[in-house]
Amino acid sequence: MFILAGSSDRLPANAVNVDTSKSLDEVRALASRMSEKQLSKAISNYKKALDKESETLRIATEQLKQLPADEKLSEDAHKLHDEISLSVERISKISERMQVYIEERKSRNKQEEAKTL
Repeated sequence: MFILAGSSDRLPANAVNVDTSKSLDEVRALASRMSEKQLSKAISNYKKALDKESETLRIATEQLKQLPADEKLSEDAHKLHDEISLSVERISKISERMQVYIEERKSRNKQEEAKTL
């Protein structure tokens, strides 16, 4: 979760934690106030979260595939389907937010390049 300190433009070091509860507009606003180091850390943290969630999805999918045919409609199968659906949703949210940070960093790099021309 992001924690903002007062009205300062500087953000605390823990402002780079993964938080999918924030709207994309909130994430854009936060990213615009981050330092380059914080942006890089946020991207790294979101990438790690994405990798972890992708692994969760892979495992649940594999478990579902390994269920015998007579258990495909069981409660366990339904739980795996639910877990897969939640993982897909979380992956989408993580990816969207990570892309905001990537786009902010790209925008800054383009601005820096323009200044040097």
